Amino acid sequence: MIHSLLRSVLLTACLMGGSPLLLRAQESKKVYTYVEQMPYLPGGVSPGALQAAILKAFRYPADAKVEGRAVVQFTVNETGQVQDATVVKGLSPSIDAAILAAVGQLPRFEPGKQNGQRVAVSFTIPLQLALPSPAGSSAGESNTRSNIVQEVVAGRADKVPEQGEEKVYTYVEQMPQWPGGGGNAAISAAILKNVALPADTPEGRVFISFIVKPTGEVSNAKITKGLSPAIDAAVLAAVGKLPRFEPGKQNGRTVSVNYPMLVNIYRPDHVFETREVATRARFAPPGLFSYLQRHLKVPAVVSTEKLRGWVGVDFVVQASGKIVSPTLTSHVCESCDAEVLRLVQSFPAWVPARDHAGSAVAVRQHVDVPLPLPDPSVPFAKPENVGRYAQKMPSLLDGTPVQELGQLLSKTLIYPETARKENIVGTANVSFIVDANGIVREPRLTQSVCRSCDQAILDALKALGPLVPGRQGEQPVPVEVSVSIPFSPTTPAASGK
Repeated sequence: MIHSLLRSVLLTACLMGGSPLLLRAQESKKVYTYVEQMPYLPGGVSPGALQAAILKAFRYPADAKVEGRAVVQFTVNETGQVQDATVVKGLSPSIDAAILAAVGQLPRFEPGKQNGQRVAVSFTIPLQLALPSPAGSSAGESNTRSNIVQEVVAGRADKVPEQGEEKVYTYVEQMPQWPGGGGNAAISAAILKNVALPADTPEGRVFISFIVKPTGEVSNAKITKGLSPAIDAAVLAAVGKLPRFEPGKQNGRTVSVNYPMLVNIYRPDHVFETREVATRARFAPPGLFSYLQRHLKVPAVVSTEKLRGWVGVDFVVQASGKIVSPTLTSHVCESCDAEVLRLVQSFPAWVPARDHAGSAVAVRQHVDVPLPLPDPSVPFAKPENVGRYAQKMPSLLDGTPVQELGQLLSKTLIYPETARKENIVGTANVSFIVDANGIVREPRLTQSVCRSCDQAILDALKALGPLVPGRQGEQPVPVEVSVSIPFSPTTPAASGK
C-alpha cells in the first residue's frame, strides 16, 4: 500500500515538474486530425488523389462476393511514412486485408506541418468498392459494368454519362496539375492576381468549381458559394484567364475532371501571416546578425547588472520592404526595450515576402534580439545528453524555423568557383548543436558533396550568427539539429567573390 502510494506521488511530481523526457514522449505521440499543411502524396494534393491511389492498388480477393462502402484509417508520421493502418468499417476479412495491402503500397507522403513543425496526422478515408465484371457477361453487359466500376473507382460522377456524353470525373489517378506546381495556393494566387478589387472590398471566401478538360483548358466555371455579385463576377472572369493545366489522367488517358476549390478574398491592404506566403520576408545580405553587430548599442545596465535575455518585436514588412508598426512582445529592461525598438525602426528595407503568384505582399514578422549579443568565442562545455527535440525548437533571429534552414543556406551560400566550373551538384547533410545561448556549436558534415562545397556550407552557417535557442518550458536548452542542403551552382545564390 505504502509503495503503491509512493509510486503515485513520484509520478505526479514528474508530471507537475514537466520532465523533459516525459514531455518529449507525450509530444511525439500526438497525432493530429487536421493541420495547417495537410500531408499529401507526390503529384496529388487533392483529397481525391489519395482515394484514387488506394483504389488503384486495391485488388479484389478471388473469393470476395460483396461490394459496398469501407472505411480505412491510418497515420502519416513526421517522416511521411504510413503507419497504424486499420479498417474501421469493413466488408469481409479478405477484402479488409486487401484494403490494408493497398494502403501499404502508398508511397511516402510530404508530411503535414503545424506551426512550421512536421507532425503526425491521422486520415480516415471512405472507399466505395465494386466487384469486377463477371467473366461470363455478354459484351454489352460487360461494357456497362466496366463503366460503372470505373466510375466508382476513379471518382463518382453525379450520373453515369449517356452514350457520346463526355464523362467528367470528380477525382482520378493523376489529378490535374497547375503548371509549375504549387497546388491550390498557386491557383488561388493566380486568380487573385487578375482580380481588381477596391480598397473597401469585404474579406471572405468564394467557393468555385470548374472543369479541366483533356486538353488542360478550363471551362464551365461557376460560383458554388459567393461573397457579392461584383466580387463573384470578378473571380469568374479571372478564372477564365487561367493558363492550361496539366490535364488529369485515368488509366493513362487524359480526361475531364471537375475541380472545386475556394478562393480567399483579401483587401489590397491585407497583412499576411508568414505561414500563408510562398517566400518569407528576409533581411538583406549580409544578414540580421551582422546588422546587430554594427548598430546595436547595448545599454550599460546589461553589463553592470549582468542581465541576459531576449527582446522580441513584432512588426509588419510592407510589400515595399518598409518596416511599420513595431510592437514589443518580450521584455528585458526599459533601456534594453527602447534600444531594440530604435534599432527595428531604423532597419533598412527588407526583401519583401511573396505570394504563390510571385507578387510582393505585406507580412507580419517577428525578430528576437539577444542582450548581450552571444560570443561564439566562449568555450563550449558540451552537456552529457543533448536532445534532438525541445518543446520549442530553435529558430533564426527573424523567426525562420530551423527546419527551413537547408533551403535558406542553399540560396545564400557562396558557391566555390570549382563547383560552378565543374557543375558539382548534390545534397549535403550537416549536423550541429544550438547551445542554450543560441550559438551554433560543433558543426559537421554527415554527408559530403565536395571538399570546397562542404567548406562553403560551413562558412554560410557561421555567417548566420547565433540562433534563438530551443526551449523546454521557459528554460533554454541545447538541441542537436540536422538539416539537408541542396547544393547546385545553378541555384540563384549570393555570388560574392
